[in-house]
This record gives sequence, structure tokens and C-alpha cells, in this order.
Amino acid sequence: MPSVKDASPEVRVMGHPVRKRLIELLGERQSISFSELREETGLPVGTLYYHLDVLSGLIAQDGAKKYVLTKEGLKFYSEMAQKEGLPMPPQPKTTSLIPAWVFTRLTNSIPASLIVWIVVTAAGAYLLGTENHILLLMNIYPWQGGLLPALSYPFAMIIYYLFATLVSLASRRRVFSIAGFLATGAVYLPFLLVASLITLNLSRGTDIALIISQLISIILGTAYLTSVYGYRLERSFLIQLIYYVISTLSFFIITYG
Repeated sequence: MPSVKDASPEVRVMGHPVRKRLIELLGERQSISFSELREETGLPVGTLYYHLDVLSGLIAQDGAKKYVLTKEGLKFYSEMAQKEGLPMPPQPKTTSLIPAWVFTRLTNSIPASLIVWIVVTAAGAYLLGTENHILLLMNIYPWQGGLLPALSYPFAMIIYYLFATLVSLASRRRVFSIAGFLATGAVYLPFLLVASLITLNLSRGTDIALIISQLISIILGTAYLTSVYGYRLERSFLIQLIYYVISTLSFFIITYG
């Protein structure tokens, strides 16, 4: 006898009121924790896990271990919402300049995000350590000796993630995930351009390269905040600009204060 999991999405969802309710909840709220699903459905742990297992392919867990609709699940919910007058899922605002899909893929794969973080951190540490420069949040500055030049790259990425996390806590989002932290590597990838020019002793182009790197990093940071924390595009851009301003002020205070 064929398993229920092998049936069509319509059969799996509409074949039981609990599974239909799970799809509705996720379609309306976008992401829900397991404990919240238990509160909403009143089901025992084993029973709820069974229904979630039947809906595999339509429902998955994100980097924060919350349940979300997959692309197939979102398509099914959208069709169901049109027929039954349910709230339509929000359509994320994206442009060709805001590559949010990059961070969506990274945060859904710890191995991929780990590779990016290690490569960016190692390359940045090597390039800056070789030429005795440090990465001060979003600025690069000469520094004399010690381990700080090599450690400044991962330190800057950690500070960035802490800032984003504090902002999310202030807005009651409370998002934390290992993949989300590791994805900061992509935000700081542009600064490798400046570090490379410094290593090649191309001092004339470093100032322009730094400005370009900062602009690209702001764009990537906006995409990062949109994908990892679920902010609207304009809010993500504002948060990223605030971080850039704080970074620049900190840079001047540290270097010229």
C-alpha cells in the first residue's frame, strides 16, 4: 500500500484537518517554532511530528530551527489562499542590486556558509597580517605589528553579527543561528579587494577600492538583514546605514581620538 507521504500535496494536506491547519498557520505567519505549533494545535509531540513528517517537502526548518513553507509549500498555500480567501503570503521586495537569494542559500546550508566564512576570514587575516593593516569594522587602516591585523577580520565580522542580533532582539525577533553568523563572511567579502591591493603595493587605488568595497558591503548587508532576520528591504537598508555610520564614527575616534 502506498504511503501517505508519497501522495500528491493536495491529498496530503486536504486529507487531514490538522495538516491543513499547519499549512494555513505557516502561510499566515511565515515561520513558527515547534512549541508554538503545539500550542496552536494542542497535539501530543509524537502526533505533531507525524503530521510534519507527512508534510515533508512542503514544510522545512530554517536556520533558526523554525518551521517554514518550502517553495512547493508556498505555491500550494498560495493556490489554497486564493480559493478559500485566506491571507496571501507576502511577496519579498528584491532587486538585481539586492541579491538576497545568496544569503537564503547560505543560511539554509551550514557547510556552505562555513566554507565562505573560513575562506573570507583566512584570506583577510593573511592579507592584512602580511601588510600590518587592520579592518576597523568597515574601514582599513595601517597598524603596527602584533596579532591584531590578522585577528581584525574575524573580529569585525563578529561585531557585525552582534550588532544585527542586538537590533533583532530590540525588535523582538530573537533570531539566532550558526548559519546566520557564518553568512556574515559574504558581507565582508568585498574588503578582500582593498586588502589585495595593499598587498600588491597598489596604494593609489586603495582609497577608491575602499569606497567601492563599502558600497558593495552595504548592499550585501542589506540583503543579509532581509534574508536572515526577515526585515523589509527599506528597513534592512536603514539598519545597514546605521551600522556604517557607527562604524565610520568609531573609526575616526579610534584612529584620530
